[in-house]
Amino acid sequence: MAFSKQPPETVPGYDHYPGPDLLDAEGQTKVLEALTELQGRPDSLSDLLDDVMGLLVQYVVFPSDAAVVAVALWVAHTHSVECFDTTPRLAILSAEKVCGKTRLLEVLNHICASPVFTPNLTTAALFRLIDARQPTVLLDEADAIFNPRAHNFEELRGLLNAGYRRGATVPRVVAKAPR
Repeated sequence: MAFSKQPPETVPGYDHYPGPDLLDAEGQTKVLEALTELQGRPDSLSDLLDDVMGLLVQYVVFPSDAAVVAVALWVAHTHSVECFDTTPRLAILSAEKVCGKTRLLEVLNHICASPVFTPNLTTAALFRLIDARQPTVLLDEADAIFNPRAHNFEELRGLLNAGYRRGATVPRVVAKAPR
């Protein structure tokens, strides 16, 4: 599937194709450096995003061209997250079971910056991962954590909810080893 610079017809009122002007020069450079292994050396961020979209549609069926564009921009964002004060979450939702949500996460695991793909993790594990790597967390079956009846995930939900902006902190007490 080839992507043109024309607006997707599936989105009413869509009058702007996301192009390289959405990132500053530093962000564009970081994305270009981080993703050039996809298909050689692209001439521009626009070419690179087209390559990412082409890769995505090889493995995942999307509901619209706009969804592919959104995921490709989110991937680019993971490689330049330090250029932003806030970061978007990518919510992969469907009313249908076995529709490709996990497959999309598996593909993203190969093209996002510092990915951690997991079906679940503890608050302590996530805290240590963030401290050590600043990962892109690809959380499969996240609905189990954010389900209103899931009372044993309050701390993890709190950490995930605070993680969208720069400077968010989670205070912790660390016991000292006996002397």
